[in-house]
Amino acid sequence: MIFVTSSVIGLAAGALGIGWIAAALIGVIGTTLATTVLCSAPPPPMPQVTNDSINWSLSQQLQAWHSIAWFSYCECVPGTPAPINFPPPNPVEPTGFPNYPTFPCDPADLCASIAAIRQSVFAIAQQQQQTAQLVTLLQRYQLPFAYSPGALHMALTGTGGFAISRLVGFQVNLQANPGLPTWPGNPSYVRDAGWMAISDSNGMTQEKRITRETFTWLPPSCQEATAFTYFLNPGVGVNIRELSPEI
Repeated sequence: MIFVTSSVIGLAAGALGIGWIAAALIGVIGTTLATTVLCSAPPPPMPQVTNDSINWSLSQQLQAWHSIAWFSYCECVPGTPAPINFPPPNPVEPTGFPNYPTFPCDPADLCASIAAIRQSVFAIAQQQQQTAQLVTLLQRYQLPFAYSPGALHMALTGTGGFAISRLVGFQVNLQANPGLPTWPGNPSYVRDAGWMAISDSNGMTQEKRITRETFTWLPPSCQEATAFTYFLNPGVGVNIRELSPEI
């Protein structure tokens, strides 16, 4: 059993002349390698290496690591017929592939190294606290937590629409009312004013009847929509204010 450390990965990959790939194998650090299992079969193929390999899943990292480690811990038993000599993995380093991080330590000044570690831990703790606060807000209030006013489309009439991008909703104000019938309410219901809808490249995703003189519409799928469309009955005019997510 081999306990996998960054040094173990670096030695095995370096022996094949591909030490740079260690940056994509961070996830296997701390795992164990059973050489009896590894060496009971030919080396697994190396996954295709691209700049996206830095985001390999754990299974992809393990496959790449086993493909490399096989040549450090396994060999074919000599005999007749002669064993197959498997070619070692030889991926080409992509342009711009990240470097494996190194952390030099000066034995003459261990206090400085300890202080640097404490600063890193403190920074991580702060980031975790901020993440916890954001998660709490999302759990309690969902999205969006707030919004900011955006472009204003004035005096819209008839049938039409306009392009939108990454919005959270709209403020609607009925500006021209040709004596539409109303129902009691606070505010009063307005009848037969018209409709509005949002859509994406696949078609309409949500629609809503215009039922108040002024109101805010926050459709759940608004951030995915690319177009706002409307149909207004004769004589009806509205102002539409785009609402963007709070930055």
